[in-house]
Amino acid sequence: METGEIALAPDNGEMDFILTMKDVKGVQIRARLVVLSCCHIAHGEIKAEGVVGIARAFLGAGARSVLVSLWAIEFMKIFYHHLLKGESASEALNQATNYMRESEEFGADKY
Repeated sequence: METGEIALAPDNGEMDFILTMKDVKGVQIRARLVVLSCCHIAHGEIKAEGVVGIARAFLGAGARSVLVSLWAIEFMKIFYHHLLKGESASEALNQATNYMRESEEFGADKY
C-alpha cells in the first residue's frame, strides 16, 4: 500500500503477482486511457514535480491519460455507464464526479 504497487490475484488460485512501476515502465503502452481504481492506488513518493507512483509510470510508458479514483466503486459504475453510452472520457468523468457530489451517500456534505 505504501509503494503504490498493484497486486494481481488470478481467480484460479495460482500465485499472486505484484505489478511495479518498473514493470509498467518496461513496456510500451498505446492506450488512450488507463483507469486505476483502488483505495491506495494514487499513493507514491511526493517530490517537487508531484507524486511519483504507478499512475505516473503508466504515463511514462505511453498512456495518453490516466484516471485514478479513490472514490467508491459507485464512481466507476457511473463513469463506465457514460463511456458505454458513447460519451467521451472527459464527459463521463464529469458526469460521474457530479453524481458523487450530488449523492446523499457520497456528497460533500457527508465529509
